[in-house]
Amino acid sequence: MKLVNVQEMKQLDQLATAEYAVPGILLMDNAAQAVADAVNDSLDELDGESVVVFCGGGNNGGDGFGAARWLQNYGARVRVFVVGKALDAVTGDAAAELAMLQKTDAKVEAIAGEDDWVVAELAAAKADILVDALAGTGFHGEPEGDLLRACRLMNDSEKYIVAVDVPTGVNADNGAVAENAVRADKTVTMA
Repeated sequence: MKLVNVQEMKQLDQLATAEYAVPGILLMDNAAQAVADAVNDSLDELDGESVVVFCGGGNNGGDGFGAARWLQNYGARVRVFVVGKALDAVTGDAAAELAMLQKTDAKVEAIAGEDDWVVAELAAAKADILVDALAGTGFHGEPEGDLLRACRLMNDSEKYIVAVDVPTGVNADNGAVAENAVRADKTVTMA
């Protein structure tokens, strides 16, 4: 196995879509299914279990939207919170995954104010498992603002956490871990 840095992974994704005609949405959906399978493997019985997915507005969030849809198909009760972006501001393949998710009965809502944070905290407290699909490999530095608050919310919940690509707050190129990085129990990476 060869480990790649963030730029090399982006180049491999571009190569898959341009040279081998694999649509980006298919790459994202394959990643999403892998995340859902990892969540399923982390629980004894997924049917009826409560899963809360925290998504950003980029491709990592798109993986989270897709994972939520797969989890819904597997019988989980799913709730999705979008952090840092309005639902109608999500673009690209992530927007396509979001649109597919919104066709299910999963609850999907953007965190836009203090009342939304209270709802997210309550949902996380009642959840059986959390999914971190906030920032992924594009993150550098320290989480700030809503991203910081979401990281703290997940960590303070003391729930089992599955991270997509890399826990939010971890630099995928050098492994530097921010003080408030998500403390994931399992991380699902794709190549």
